[in-house]
Amino acid sequence: MQITDQNVISKPEMTDADFRKGATPGALRVIILDDNRFDQMRLQRITEKIGQPMDVTMVSTVGELESEMDESKFDVALIDYRLKGETGLDAIRLIRAHPMAADMATIMVASDADTDVVVNAIRSGCTNYLAKEDLSAERLGTAIASALRDSLVDADLTGPEKLRYATYCVLQGISEACFGEMRPIIGKMFKQVSFIRGCHAHGYVPSPEALRDIEDGCLQIWQFLEELDVYAESWNGPVN
Repeated sequence: MQITDQNVISKPEMTDADFRKGATPGALRVIILDDNRFDQMRLQRITEKIGQPMDVTMVSTVGELESEMDESKFDVALIDYRLKGETGLDAIRLIRAHPMAADMATIMVASDADTDVVVNAIRSGCTNYLAKEDLSAERLGTAIASALRDSLVDADLTGPEKLRYATYCVLQGISEACFGEMRPIIGKMFKQVSFIRGCHAHGYVPSPEALRDIEDGCLQIWQFLEELDVYAESWNGPVN
C-alpha cells in the first residue's frame, strides 16, 4: 500500500542527529519497540513492502526508546505490548509525556486475544493498534496512515470528545478483529441449518452433531456479545 499525501501529515524537520544517522530527507521516520529480534526484522521487512520511503530505528526496551526520542523526532512508533519486565503501555505513557514526542502517532502491536490491551492502550493515548496475527504490508500501511491522521485529530479534541473518539476506535477495532472469527462460525451454522432443513424435506432425522454445532456457534456469538457489553460498560464512567 502506498501512503499518499492525502493521508500523511507533514513530517517534522530533520534534526542534526537525524542527519548524522544518515536519515533520508522526506522519508517517514518510524521507531520499532520490540524485544524479539525476529519480530523486529519481520516488522522492518513489512515496512519495506509498503511503498513509502521510511527510515526505521529499532529498540528493545523503553529506556532505549526514550534515548532515541531525546535525540530524534519520529513520525510513528510501532510498539509491541509484551516486553521483558515492561509493557507497551509503559512506552505509550512515556511517549505522551515526552516533550519531543507527545504528538507522535503510535501503533500498539498485540495478539487478537488481548482485547483488554486494546482498551488500555487507547486510554493511555495510543492512536491505533494491529493484531500480530494479521500483520501485512497493506494492513500496516493502512494503520500508519490512520494513526498519523488520528494524531492530528486528537490534538483538536476536548476531553469528552477524546473519550467518545477513543470509544469509537476501540469498538471499530474490536469489530474488525472479530469479523474474521465470526464469519466462519456463522457460515458453519448456516450450513448446518440448511442440512437440517434438507433432512426434514426428505423425511430423514438429522444427526445430533448438526444441532450441537449450531449450539456451539450460538454460544461463541453470545460470549462475544457479552464481552462487548462488558467493555462498553467500562467506558460509562464520568469524564473529568
